[in-house]
Amino acid sequence: MGLPNHKSAIGKSPSVNLKAHCDTVVAAAKNRPTVSDGLDVLVTQCARYIERQGNLTDVTNQLFHQGTLIDSAFIVYDMHSLACQKFNGDLGCSWLDDIHCYSDRDQISFPSVLTSSGLNLAPRLQVAGQEFRDRVYVNEYNVPMVHIAKRSCHWYYRSFSRCIASEGEEVGATSVGNIEDSSSVTLTNGLRVAVIVAGTLQRFMFSSTVENLIGPMVKSNVVVDYYASLTTVSSKAYRSGNVYMDHIQPDPTLPKSVFHDSVNIEEYTRESIGSHLASVGALTIHESIDIDSEPMLKARRQIALKKKHMKTRTSDSHCLMCGMKRLGIGLQIPIGIF
Repeated sequence: MGLPNHKSAIGKSPSVNLKAHCDTVVAAAKNRPTVSDGLDVLVTQCARYIERQGNLTDVTNQLFHQGTLIDSAFIVYDMHSLACQKFNGDLGCSWLDDIHCYSDRDQISFPSVLTSSGLNLAPRLQVAGQEFRDRVYVNEYNVPMVHIAKRSCHWYYRSFSRCIASEGEEVGATSVGNIEDSSSVTLTNGLRVAVIVAGTLQRFMFSSTVENLIGPMVKSNVVVDYYASLTTVSSKAYRSGNVYMDHIQPDPTLPKSVFHDSVNIEEYTRESIGSHLASVGALTIHESIDIDSEPMLKARRQIALKKKHMKTRTSDSHCLMCGMKRLGIGLQIPIGIF
């Protein structure tokens, strides 16, 4: 099971990554001293893994960058074939070796162990937009050996039931093998465009943006980064006094859900953007957003107020000078006195 994007797993980090998980475990030790058998060792372990993760030129290290963090509370082992039995045995021994060498936090060890296993992410999942789907890792013969369920299926979201595949849709060797990687986008004209959407989910028009804006730009070899910040709370539309603005409906192509969260809409959006070979820079869906408390915005407002104050003082001085001239009052400045 993929590690969820949840405060219990990554604290306040905006993304799921190894450092955030390490920091969250260490922070938890303040209230729970027995969180690990050796906190000092855990800190050293994380530092070594993260240092290795930063070595982007190391080919064997690629799995660190492909969402290998898991919640080890839910694991299923397939022991039907001798190949699976051998792989599971080797993986288990390597995993226990790292746990024995370092700390007992097995979720910290797993990414390093999977990195050393020699597996690679299935080619079809290397396409932009698939980062938040199920992760399937294959061996040198393109045979699936490890399947990490997408993190949105985690029980934290009460959504495990919606992640059960229908009969015939299971991820298998035929669905991940011999598929070309089409994720590369050539920046031939030097253009990169950020599409930024902010507003309420109840008036979120998504399909038209993909078909009429993002799609044509990508076909023209423009690299597109998509950002969206949406709220689920009901709010009045801009110029709501115009009668028709009070009757705008959500995009009918967005998936419906009986669940309280919007994970399914987020997944659909990411996959749709990725299928057009564009990338999702950030996508957040919250009940409400407190814009006024945003530190960067507060800082910008302070700067703007200072500039406005300085401009007002300069303008007042200018008006005073003009008024004195109109009254025929001259200024006498003593020479040599500064």
